[in-house]
Amino acid sequence: MENYYSKSKYVTYCGCHKRLWLEKYKKCEKEEVSSTIAQERGNLVGDLAMSLFGDYYLAEDKTNDLSLMVKNTLDAISRNEKIICEAAFFYNNHYCAVDILKIDDNGFFHVYEVKSTTHAQKRYEDDLAYQFFVLSTPGYNVKTLNLVYINSDYRLHKKLDLNEYFRILDLTDIVKDKLSTVEE
Repeated sequence: MENYYSKSKYVTYCGCHKRLWLEKYKKCEKEEVSSTIAQERGNLVGDLAMSLFGDYYLAEDKTNDLSLMVKNTLDAISRNEKIICEAAFFYNNHYCAVDILKIDDNGFFHVYEVKSTTHAQKRYEDDLAYQFFVLSTPGYNVKTLNLVYINSDYRLHKKLDLNEYFRILDLTDIVKDKLSTVEE
């Protein structure tokens, strides 16, 4: 699975076409902008969100072996797991991991992209659009595409209520309209 496309590469391209080229061919000239604190916060929020729908199967592999993560996901789907976190898919040299994949009783896929922010941003639509492309093109029936983010109005009272802590925004119609753009 070397030299594959990912949703982070796609989102980078959507933000700035030149930046993706620079990251691939001029790595030494790229400025490092990632923040350890922001990454840790994102991981914590993602870990909390995994329990949003109850018990789940985690397809992630500690070694970050993408092939094994895809295999874990496909095995979980065949076992009829209903909630799969970090569900990994690879299609035609395109890879993505879905933060939370919920599969309903009719076999429809519901995709949930988790962000550690307090408001929805337009750029997250591209993230979901790429995931929709990777899942729907080979034939998975994706019914909804959702953004999960932090409710800034939430106030903690004794015990954390995940259903109140998170907001879920259905972006299905907007994201599905972007499919042809992803394909290009």
